[in-house]
This record gives sequence, structure tokens and C-alpha cells, in this order.
Amino acid sequence: MRLRYLLPLALSVLPACGGGTTAHQFSSDIEECKANLRSIFTGLDEYQREKGQLPKGSGVAFFAELISSGFWENNELNARRLTCPGVDLSQLGLAGRAPETWFEDLEAVNGESSSYAGRDNENHPLIKLHGPGEALLACDNQHGPNHENVTNVLMSDGSILSLELETEIELGNVPEGTTELVVGPDSLLAELQVMSLD
Repeated sequence: MRLRYLLPLALSVLPACGGGTTAHQFSSDIEECKANLRSIFTGLDEYQREKGQLPKGSGVAFFAELISSGFWENNELNARRLTCPGVDLSQLGLAGRAPETWFEDLEAVNGESSSYAGRDNENHPLIKLHGPGEALLACDNQHGPNHENVTNVLMSDGSILSLELETEIELGNVPEGTTELVVGPDSLLAELQVMSLD
């Protein structure tokens, strides 16, 4: 039986399934995605320490507040951290816009502002980080899978859960023939049900 990959904050490779000494290495866009998620976790952690609470918004607004509130500098590097590199910007509502405009106005932010889904704080409020096993953000898979076979999920302890489609099928968590993991309240996976695509 194969196990899910749960990656600590600083870890990017794990032993491959089936024994042996080779490393389980994901493709470059998956690794870049995990780096983005680590940065977002650090930002949310610092935000919570400074302000005494997490952002209150749901979906993309949950993490976009890092920029819209001025907590993070509004620049291209930080803006790109808030969207998954596995999805081309042409598929989102960001095409042709300067990165500094993507998250500057929280009122204009919606599910097409990022290819990450943020926690649904309206229906699944999260009080603080570093608690057990709560999902914060995930690849949204809204325009098809963000990455081939993998959906990354940032957890409240800073770890990253890499859900592999084949493994979830083998474990019986999703049915045979599933081509992508659904994100949001209709998901079959508990970690993804608490996400909002708004």
C-alpha cells in the first residue's frame, strides 16, 4: 500500500515508494509550487504574530490579504508567489495585467485571481496556525489539474501534503477513472473540502 506524501516545511524530497534509496523528486513546477506555499505559510505565520489573528477572508482573499493589507510589499515576486506556477496566467483573470495590480484591492480578488484555493473561513474558520492537520491552501485544479498527478496542500503546521492521484485511487479515496482531484466542498478528500474556489 502506498502512503501519501506529507512534507515538513524544509523538506522537498522523500524516499521513493517501494523501497530503495532513490529520492522521490517531483517536477520543477511542483517543487516551485511547494516553495510558494512555504513562503505563504511564513507570511501567514508572521501576519498572525504581528496582528494577533489570521486574515479573515475566504478563498483567494484569505492569502491575498498579505499583499492587499500592505503586510507584504506589493511587487512582482510576492504577487507571483500567490499563484501556482503549474497554471499559465492566460487561464486566469490576470493575463495582460501588471503583477502589482493582482492583489492590491481585496474587493476585486476572486477565484480567477489565483490558481490556489484558500481556506473557506466562512464555513470552516481557522483560529490560529500550528494546530493539527488543518488545510490552509491548495492547488485549485479549477482549469484542469494544476500539476500532472499531484495536488499540493499547505497544512496549518507548515507541512505540505502532496496528494498523488494514483495513490488516492489505490487507497480507495477516489474512484477508479478519476482524472483530477476536485477541490472545494464537493471534494471526496477532507483536506480539500475546506477550500473555497472564490
